[in-house]
Amino acid sequence: MRSRNIFMIVLLCLSTGAAHAELGVGIHASTLGLGADCVLELQHQLNIRGTVNTLSRSFDGEESGNDYTFDLSLFSVGGMVDYHIFDGGFRLSGGVLLNSNAADMEAEVTVTEDYEIGGQTYSASEVGLFTGEMEFSSLAPYAGIGWGNAVGVTKSLGLMLDLGVAFQGSPTIALGTSTQLPNAQAQQELEENLRAEEADLEDEISEFTLYPVVSLGLTYRF
Repeated sequence: MRSRNIFMIVLLCLSTGAAHAELGVGIHASTLGLGADCVLELQHQLNIRGTVNTLSRSFDGEESGNDYTFDLSLFSVGGMVDYHIFDGGFRLSGGVLLNSNAADMEAEVTVTEDYEIGGQTYSASEVGLFTGEMEFSSLAPYAGIGWGNAVGVTKSLGLMLDLGVAFQGSPTIALGTSTQLPNAQAQQELEENLRAEEADLEDEISEFTLYPVVSLGLTYRF
């Protein structure tokens, strides 16, 4: 579905390009994923740019005393304004990203090992799987600098570089276990410890409030 969205934005730009001379398209690889761009000149030195990005990957990490496997899924659609202040390739960029960035997480232990949840120890045989979901704000303002003007180059092909930051807010985490404890009081204590563990994890990964964006791509001008 996400690959289809990228294809559709490129197809839209291609269909528009025949009717608008000052329009370009691009493809890129970035910290937001692989993606495509559509650039339209508003006036001299000022362009608007649509972008779509997607990336899926898995990695292992240690957080709050537990070893996790993270399945990361990034997807964002954005609108940018590019201002070429020196009438050349260098530009200032600002805009907003609409994203559905998220990650599924699962603590890795054997059946004889323990989880640490909210400062308490629980065995895998007691609570089963210890899993969670991480989500970010769906709205992320963006600011950055860049090089390259897809509609201002003399050649059809060009390079595009972006360095910036997306202000995506603090992530929220929801944790749970696959098995409930048989004792109601013990289960209530587990739920309280899960909420405490969520708060600890959110504090540990709060640096992801600012997400660095580095992008390198190719552009084509019609």
